[in-house]
Formats: sequence, C-alpha cells, structure tokens
Amino acid sequence: MKYAATDLIDEMLALKENLSVVSESNMQDMLDHLSDEEKDILLRLYVNESRKGKYNGCTEVRSITPD
Repeated sequence: MKYAATDLIDEMLALKENLSVVSESNMQDMLDHLSDEEKDILLRLYVNESRKGKYNGCTEVRSITPD
C-alpha cells in the first residue's frame, strides 16, 4: 500500500478543481510541471471520484498498480 502526504493530496485536489475551468492549453501546461508522484495522486483522485462519485477526504491513497 502506498501513502501520500495529506498536504500533497490537498494540493492535487485543488489543482483538480482548477483544471475543470481552464483551457486545454493551460491545462496541459499545468500538467507538464507536475512530478510523477503528483500525477499519480491526481490520477488516483479522478479514479476515486469515478468510483465513489466524489472525493471523500480520505488521507489514504492506494496504489492503482501493483508495487
């Protein structure tokens, strides 16, 4: 199981919310500057949202691929 810092999850949640209101080119620029860990957390937030309907504030983030 892989864990991520709560503050990093919060930052990626805020970024996720911002991505929904920016243009495609701005979105790509924002994503290009993320680290692999940040991209992984952002992806898991989207996956979690699609499974549960919304982000539930959980600080535990499980890996979506085997370690």
